[in-house]
Amino acid sequence: MKIPKSWFDKTICRPRSKWRLLGIGVFFFSMPLLASLADRGFDTLIKPSSRGLFIPPTILIYILIIAPRTTHSLQQLLKTFRPIVLLEDEEFQALVFQATRIKGSNEFISILLGALIGFGTSLRSISGQFSWLNLYWVLLNILMYGLISWTVYVSLAGTKLTNTLLRQPLNIDPFDTTPFQPIGRQSFFNALVFIGGITLSLLFIKFDFSILQEALFWLIYGPLTFIPILIFFMTMAPTHRALANAKNLELEAVQLQLRKSCRQLMDRLEKKQETENLPDEINALATYEQHLQNARTWPYNTAMLRTLFFSVFFPLVTILGRLVVEALY
Repeated sequence: MKIPKSWFDKTICRPRSKWRLLGIGVFFFSMPLLASLADRGFDTLIKPSSRGLFIPPTILIYILIIAPRTTHSLQQLLKTFRPIVLLEDEEFQALVFQATRIKGSNEFISILLGALIGFGTSLRSISGQFSWLNLYWVLLNILMYGLISWTVYVSLAGTKLTNTLLRQPLNIDPFDTTPFQPIGRQSFFNALVFIGGITLSLLFIKFDFSILQEALFWLIYGPLTFIPILIFFMTMAPTHRALANAKNLELEAVQLQLRKSCRQLMDRLEKKQETENLPDEINALATYEQHLQNARTWPYNTAMLRTLFFSVFFPLVTILGRLVVEALY
């Protein structure tokens, strides 16, 4: 199915070979070394606090590695969702094209906003004296925050397709969540990506026991620990509502028929007439009602929840590991 490609798709999500990614990684990670060499020494890089210089290259490579996954998830979503959308092929194609089209101007604005944030935050952490390392820090922060802002915007814009499809007339089977599972997997993937970014940042920041006594550290990383869970459930909330509505409609119809059958049975018993197959019908309806009540309305499984639960502790494990390393070395 033809999907309009954004600038993000054409550049960041473009498939790259392992060797090309390795080359990009070597280029970015060599920049602080070259900048330090231009400043006539590696004294700065020897200090433990210099690990923070490698945060921008790490985040940049991390995004380049995970971004192509979003294109595959979108294609999988359309493949499984198409059979339940009650639209003609031409209507469906036009709907998808409109819902996935992202304006280039909006992408540019998201990059610019991120770059301004990166410029502001980098200036606060450098001295007034010019050095190549300071120049590197400013430029790489601008690039990193610009790419992060761009990625966040495109990810949020990507939810428009799901919301649009869920507003269409759908043929939903309350017992079959298969068409909605790609949404659950994408939500799960987004949550893990967020956890991965937090963990990477904790690996490189300046860290010792004193940082745990700083309120700012907990104000930043405390809420960040629970944001992946919010991402996981909130991105699936529209899907949950669609499945729950379909389930409730089916449940109301079954309960209405069950009441009618029960009333017919009671009338026949009172009039001492043959009940025919009414008892079997009532038993079947009652069983069906019970199955409906137990039907899931969230497109995830136990393995996803278990993995997400333990993944939330990765940043905490990273903190403990950093404390042990700092105490030993």
